[in-house]
Amino acid sequence: MSTKVQTLLEAALELSEIEREELAERIYDSLGDPETEVEDDAWSDELKRRVDNAKSGKSVGIPWEEAMNRIMEDENDSSN
Repeated sequence: MSTKVQTLLEAALELSEIEREELAERIYDSLGDPETEVEDDAWSDELKRRVDNAKSGKSVGIPWEEAMNRIMEDENDSSN
């Protein structure tokens, strides 16, 4: 770690938790590439659609155990 980065880290760690969170978000956002942002927007839209469908009753969830069983079956099928 460079001296500059170390100095910034030490200063950042003196901030409150809320201030550190805001700083981390801003730094993270500065790293994004446009392609990832488009994918993030698409995932956000998909998540909103799924939540809306669940709330309205258009789609019905499945119990966690059944979901895990399906995941495990898929993993077993793909490893063969």
